[in-house]
Formats: sequence, structure tokens, C-alpha cells
Amino acid sequence: MSDLSDVPSRPPCVMLSSTFYDLRQIRDYLRRFLEDDLGFRALTSEHASFPIDPDATTIENCRRRVERDADVLVLIIGRRYGTIDKATATSITNVEYLAARKKRIPVYAFVESGLLALLPVWRLNPGANFSTEVDTPQLFEFVEQVRTRDNVWMREFLNAPDIVDALRIQFAYQHHRGVRLERQFLGVSDFEWFGTLRGDALRIAIERPDMWEYLLFATALRDAVNRHRRLRRRHELKLPSGLGEDVHDPMTWILARFSDCGRMAAVCETVINGPLQEGLGPPGMPGDVETIAFCAEAIGDLYRDALLWSARLRTANVPDLYEQLMLRVADMASGLIGEIEKFGPDAKVRIEDALARHRPGEKQVVDLTMTIGIPEETMRAFNEELDRVRRAGG
Repeated sequence: MSDLSDVPSRPPCVMLSSTFYDLRQIRDYLRRFLEDDLGFRALTSEHASFPIDPDATTIENCRRRVERDADVLVLIIGRRYGTIDKATATSITNVEYLAARKKRIPVYAFVESGLLALLPVWRLNPGANFSTEVDTPQLFEFVEQVRTRDNVWMREFLNAPDIVDALRIQFAYQHHRGVRLERQFLGVSDFEWFGTLRGDALRIAIERPDMWEYLLFATALRDAVNRHRRLRRRHELKLPSGLGEDVHDPMTWILARFSDCGRMAAVCETVINGPLQEGLGPPGMPGDVETIAFCAEAIGDLYRDALLWSARLRTANVPDLYEQLMLRVADMASGLIGEIEKFGPDAKVRIEDALARHRPGEKQVVDLTMTIGIPEETMRAFNEELDRVRRAGG
């Protein structure tokens, strides 16, 4: 029996993002299509049902609606960039678009016919007067960002039916992808571990593309690291926070923390060379999602522990003689933290690049190495400081 708690309690919510006065009729046409024909919920700022916070600005209200409600963004670009917010130097439409990208929801972009033809002219002479065509050259920069730099799907339109015809087809494709993914998801055996995965990691675990085991580990590890961004920021700024630990035997305590660092590095090495290799599986054989997810989670926890360990040292109360020695030890986790931090994104890029360049029958080797240990320079600084403290009678 299916779990009805997973059934969405509302229809898909589509945010219509565009300037209003010049595209009012198109927005109204699309709203009626979304709500009357498809049964979706259309978010349009001019409509009475658009939720607002009276204490927030217009631009803040629109951004929040994307972040909190939107499942899809339909971006419609006419000949006006719109009112520019002084705080962000961007228009409301631009802010809504950026919020959708950050949220990673589908974005379908439409640009008024003829505007794309002006882009090459603007690129050649960006300082020229385009006031007869657009309200500001920032509009060209916005289109360039969406279409070229962000590589978002974009289609020209002459009228509202052009947009409706395209959306009808794209929503059908999107629905088909959802049906296919649901079918794949219902067929998994290690369901509990799938529940710990999100976003790209979950998609990789379900779809299982080429080299999916390595992509899954890299992506799941990246996600595990990102969950501790605030701790990482504190570590980066070397901010002591919280109540410090009173240390009564500084040398013994500091050397014990030194041993902690070596132990964390050894655990990381054990996970990578042991369970992870089992999870990835031998060449030509499928891997195991549960083991790969477990290893990514375990190393993510180790990353958090290293950050907390470093913070513990920085906040400890020791005599002045030991202060610099303690800070040298605190720096020792930086190598482990940095390696774990960069491995996921670097490995994902290397794997995807190898897959893009791969030719049938061609063998490629992708080197995925995590170097675990205390940086030589950090170790040298620690030994020098340890000698100084011992000479001083510590």
C-alpha cells in the first residue's frame, strides 16, 4: 500500500516572472491557462491571491514567493527590464530568476521575438543608444546571463499562445520524467538509504548513469560537507566561540589533542580504503547505494568533528606559554578539512569531464585521490613551537 503522507497536498505552483505593464495581457492569458486548463496554481504579483508581507518591500515579497512557494518559474522577457531596486541594482524579474536558480527549480524562459537578434549588435557596441528598442541595456545583460552564461532553455515568442504551446509540451515532458523517476524509486530495495539522499545525489542513485557509484559518492560527500557551512565559516575566520575549557595540565592535554588529529585522519583513510571500495564494487560490477551513502555520511561527520575539534582548541583556557602551541595544533586539522571539502566537487568535475570526452571502446583513467595527513609546513611550525615551550620549562 502506498504511503499517502507523501502525496502532495497542493497542485504544482508556477511563478510567472516578468515586467507587468507591457506584458499584462500575456500574464493574464498564461494564468488562465495554468489554472483553468492544467489545474496548477499560478503565482502572479498583480493577482489578489498573491501572498504579501505588508512590512516587506515589493522586491522582497516576490523573492520570498519564489523561495517558499514556487515549483516552476516561467520567465517572460519583453522589451523592458523593469524597475531597478537600489539595494541590489537589479530588477524584480532578475531577483525572482536568481532566487529560482538558487532554489534549483525548473526555469522556462521566453524572450520577445526580435530581441535575441539585437544581442550581437549590443555585444559589438554596448555603449550604443538602444533606447528605441529597450528601456535599459541591462536587459541585454540579463538575457545574456540567462541564455549564455546560465545556459537556460529559452524560446522566442510573438504572442501568448506561442508560450502556452511550448509550456504544454514541456510540462508533459516534465510529467513523464516524474512518472519514470517514481517508477524507478518504487523499485529500489535499499529504500531507507535513498531517504537520506537529496537533489543530484538522489537522482544519480535512482537513474544510475555511467560511473554512477563515483558520482554518487562525490555528490553525497559534497552535500554532507555543505551541511556544515556555518562551522566552516567560523573555522575559516578562526573565531573562538562559546565557553572555553579550563586546561589544568596543558602539555598533556595539547598532546592528547594532537593524537586526536592523527586518529581522525586514520579513520578517514580506513573508510576510504575499506568500506568505500566495497561500496563502489569491482570493475564491471554494480555498486551498493547503502554503503556509498554510509561512507559519504561518515566522512561528512568526520569533517564536522574536525571543525569542532579545531574550535575546541581555539577556545581552551591555557597559560600564555602554551597559547601558540595550542593554536599550532588547532591548525593541524586544516589539511583534513580542506581535502574532504574539495574532494566531492573536484571528483564530480573530473568524472563528468571524462564522460563527456569518452568514445566507445576507448579506455580512460580518472585519478580520484584524497591525500590525508598533516601539512608539512604545519608540522614543522608545531615542532618548533613545542621545542620553544619545552626550553621555557613547559
